[in-house]
Amino acid sequence: MVLLAIILDILSVGNYFFQLTVGPHTGVAYWLGTILQIIFAVILLLFAITYKGKKNIDVKVPGYKNDVPTLRYSIIMASLILNIPVIFLYVLNLTGAPIIFGG
Repeated sequence: MVLLAIILDILSVGNYFFQLTVGPHTGVAYWLGTILQIIFAVILLLFAITYKGKKNIDVKVPGYKNDVPTLRYSIIMASLILNIPVIFLYVLNLTGAPIIFGG
């Protein structure tokens, strides 16, 4: 699941560069990119919810919480947390505020 989350991140970056190069010439690329980004975020949300591996480890270091997220679960959550604001920026771009693609 972690490898798939990383692959989805790579696809999201490819989606961004596709919109950056093709988008100014056609508005369809922006719609397609937004829909793909929503699909990627939903898949990542499903990964985070259905993750069966160990989510926390116990750390016995003074000053730290007892439960620290594992690296695998952290990768999935970081991917999800970074992809959701991108959807918001894509929607802003569709509504006429070209923040993410300049303008």
